[in-house]
Amino acid sequence: MRWKTLSTSLAVAAALVLPGLSLADPPQANDLGALFKVISKGATTTVEIRLKPATAFEAVRVEAASGVASITPPCAFAQVQVGGSYVCQVDVVPKAGESSLTLNVVGEKGEPGKAKVVEVRHFTLGTGQGTTAHAASAPTPGLTLTQDANSRK
Repeated sequence: MRWKTLSTSLAVAAALVLPGLSLADPPQANDLGALFKVISKGATTTVEIRLKPATAFEAVRVEAASGVASITPPCAFAQVQVGGSYVCQVDVVPKAGESSLTLNVVGEKGEPGKAKVVEVRHFTLGTGQGTTAHAASAPTPGLTLTQDANSRK
């Protein structure tokens, strides 16, 4: 009788746990070997992108994604080789009012007669410009502000 109860409990536990495990994101390769470093931050943010590819790519480029008004200078590499070291710095200006910006590093590779394979690495950075809700200039009618006797001024 105990064995049946134990096996039923294990089956129920597995039914509850296994679906959650199957929903996990699969690990993603970083064949580009992309690393990002913020060099300076302000109205314009300077970001360094380093690549140490684990596989060869025909072309790699840095693209402006969400929240980016401009990115200069253009950053792209052709015929990227395994084990090579590739570095570029870009100055990124965020769009006004955006709380974050994203850069994409896009690598393309393929074999003749086959579809191109694309790998994308994302880098998202807070801008500090997020839209902030400001307090109303007039207090809400019917509410009174009282100070707690134990609070500090």
